[in-house]
This record gives sequence, C-alpha cells and structure tokens, in this order.
Amino acid sequence: HVLIASQGGAAQVWKTTSGECLSMLGGPDMPVLGASFSPDGHKVLTASPGGVAKLWMTTSGECLHTLEGHEEELSSMSFSPDGLCILTAAGEMARIWDVASGECLHTLQGPECCRLQATFSPDGQQILTFILDEPWDDKWAQIWSTASGECLHTLSDHHKDLNSATFSPDGRHVVTASDDGTARIWSTASGDCLHTLEWMHKCLSAEFSADSLHVVTVSFDETVRLWSTASGECLHTWGGKEQEDEYEKACKVALSPDGLHVLTAF
Repeated sequence: HVLIASQGGAAQVWKTTSGECLSMLGGPDMPVLGASFSPDGHKVLTASPGGVAKLWMTTSGECLHTLEGHEEELSSMSFSPDGLCILTAAGEMARIWDVASGECLHTLQGPECCRLQATFSPDGQQILTFILDEPWDDKWAQIWSTASGECLHTLSDHHKDLNSATFSPDGRHVVTASDDGTARIWSTASGDCLHTLEWMHKCLSAEFSADSLHVVTVSFDETVRLWSTASGECLHTWGGKEQEDEYEKACKVALSPDGLHVLTAF
C-alpha cells in the first residue's frame, strides 16, 4: 500500500498493484497534518489539529481510537517497533498509548514552556526525548523506560539548544547535536557522556551508521565529519566554508545503509 497525507486534507491509502484508493482517513471536519503506517502495515496513525492523533484500519478506513490529551500541536508521533504502543509528543509532554485499547499508559513530563520531540529505541524498550527551541536553561535530552514511564537518565552536558538526538541502531548509544559546537555520544545503560565531538561551529545534525560503528555530523559551516563511535576520533572531514552564513538554516545528514556514502541536505 501507499499512504498519502495532504496537508489539511484527508489521508488516502492506495493499493500499489491496482492503483485503487482503498480508504480515506479524515476529511474537512478533521484534517490530517501527518500520517504513518504501523510496522505491520495494518494500521495508520494520523495527526490532526489540536494535538489529536487517530488510529485507523488501513484497508477499511475504520477509526479505532482517538488519542486526545495534548493541548498543543503534535511535534512527533510514532509506533513502537513491535506495533503495540504509540508515542506522541506535544508541548512539554510526551504520551505512551496502548494500541489495543487506545488508553494512555504513561505521561512523560518535560519542563514548562518547552516543546518536546520523542522517539522509541530500536527495541522499543526505551524512549528518547529532547527539547526543541527551548528558551530557558534546560539544554538536555532524557531517556525513559517505555514499560514504567520512569526517567532513567538525563543527558545534560550541553549548554545551548539541541538540534537532534538519536539512538544508535544497536540501542547502546545516543548521539546529541547542539548549537554549543559539539555532538556528544552517550551510553544508554549508564547515561554517561562517553565522547564529546567538538569543533568551532554549531552542530546541526548527527546520525549513526547502520552498524552503529560511526557517527556522521554536519555543522553550520557545512563541514561534514565522520567519527568513530568507540573512540570519538574524527576519521574524515569533507566540505566546509571559511565563513558561516548569517541566516539560520535547516540541515540534515545521513549515511547510506552500506556505509559507503554520506548524504547532506542544506
């Protein structure tokens, strides 16, 4: 199946073999702002205005649950890797929902007046939250237990805004990227900062390789660096400008699954 979500309209599920539209999810009374499939493809999760998420059957278009409780627009939403839970984040809180019942299992509370983003670990046992556009002094990420909703670790060594926070594919590490000119590699078991990847310019994005052995970063001067996860050593450097642009920019970086190529988007 193919899922198409038009901003402010309905989400549509299409059959790839026939080109037939199987279901319409949402509509003028409940416009869809984003949508994603469950891991098995049998369900669809949509985001609507007012911090509302809805769970649908993929082929029939039946609405199974309406997930309400957030007071602000959703900043992120996702299924757990096993498809049994849903994670939503809006404003200063994230919520874990049970897919079968639609009940909220846990609420993960961030500091006041912040905007959280949240994601599951690869095995679904932990959740990573970090603060977007935080105007105060809390420049950190947190690791939570999915089962209990307990905060396990606070990753708090950065002193300027975070731009990204990501689990490694093997779930053993988290990498954070910050405007303070560093990326940091953390242990998910202990919460300790293992390595600080440091340079002069803002770090806009940091991602792990598919085998978790490397981290690739991109900074505000458009320099791309490849680092060893184990040692924190910089292995390669590409690109870069002598002077930073005066305007703010959005930038992402990723490694190909085979680790042979780096993709950047400025």
